[in-house]
Amino acid sequence: SDHGQGIGIGGHGHMSPPEIYVPCIFWGAGLELGGEMDEPRSVMDVAPTIAYFLGVPPPARSTGQVLGVGDRSPGPKPLAVIIPAHNEVESLPETLSRIPRESLGDTRVIVVDDGSTDGTAEAARANGAHLVVRHSVNRGLGAALRTGLEAARKMDVRAAVYLDADGEYPPEQIPRLLEPI
Repeated sequence: SDHGQGIGIGGHGHMSPPEIYVPCIFWGAGLELGGEMDEPRSVMDVAPTIAYFLGVPPPARSTGQVLGVGDRSPGPKPLAVIIPAHNEVESLPETLSRIPRESLGDTRVIVVDDGSTDGTAEAARANGAHLVVRHSVNRGLGAALRTGLEAARKMDVRAAVYLDADGEYPPEQIPRLLEPI
């Protein structure tokens, strides 16, 4: 279905509620007959849903979720723990060891080595990081976070948590942080 009228002339591109929420009807194999979703769903969900049922990857910049997959869903998505790091070879191993993976379920630790010259990337790999992304030069915290979030998005995670490599944010608090989510 098309979206409703938004704010402004023509009503396109404003992403107000009448444009974001759309009625959708899906029919076909693998869908629950008569199933309904009571929560509002976004127009952003249409492209990944169509891609899912066609068996192709969603568009590269897609941010929506797949709707109506029922028991075809692959199960709980992993959690991403993103750690930007610049010359943190001394503190990174301890921070990585303190992540309570056993209580978090499937957890993907992403370390963004932001141009380190001290072996930070090697320390990350040796201490359990699932993915190490390296910037060839130091680009700063904001760029490192964006890189980590992009990697997490590609992993199709349920949530992303940010930690400082030096342990400033206690990794043991991740379950508590996720509780209301």
